[in-house]
Amino acid sequence: MKDKQNKQKGFEANAQRRPVIIVGGIVGGVVVAVLVSYLFSSLNLFGGDGSSGDASISGAPSIESLPGIGDPSAEYSRLIAEQNRALA
Repeated sequence: MKDKQNKQKGFEANAQRRPVIIVGGIVGGVVVAVLVSYLFSSLNLFGGDGSSGDASISGAPSIESLPGIGDPSAEYSRLIAEQNRALA
């Protein structure tokens, strides 16, 4: 008779199963949350057209030279030398 009463107490009385049930519930809740968010995003239930902004460009800028590539011009070398003297 006492064994039947102990088995009927269930969650509160069984200290060995309690952590397993709690961890399982947390993991299950996270899985459900991920699935629901995936469904909402794939079905586009949050609205919008899926684009992230209104930014647009007309083309790449025209760059005639890149600093540090190739031989510097005489004017550039003179300006760097003047700047180095001023900072020294």
